[in-house]
Amino acid sequence: MRGSSKAPPKYRKLKASGQAVVSIDGKDFYLGPHGTLASHTKYDRLTGDWLANGRQLPTCSKSITIGELVAQYWKKLSRYKKCVAQETRHAKLKRKPYWLGTALSRSNASPTVNDPGF
Repeated sequence: MRGSSKAPPKYRKLKASGQAVVSIDGKDFYLGPHGTLASHTKYDRLTGDWLANGRQLPTCSKSITIGELVAQYWKKLSRYKKCVAQETRHAKLKRKPYWLGTALSRSNASPTVNDPGF
């Protein structure tokens, strides 16, 4: 076992890439550019979680399959699409009198459903 069990994992710099890294339980965690506030914040969060969990990495209580992840993504995407569609429809309704007036003034025929902007 490397190092003292009482000492926190070391914040160190990889010479080749200049990245900050910390090794916890044999796993390397890349923290970003060495010496930055963001990398120190990530280090503090990781070591704090490690200490709070009894000097072990926190484990995920529930693992999901890739299929479940994709299903959740599509569900959120469909909600997002509905919101965007409602906003777009609302914006088109605001413009509709303008578009209707210009379309009718440009042609003598009445507009059809397939005309752009309707």
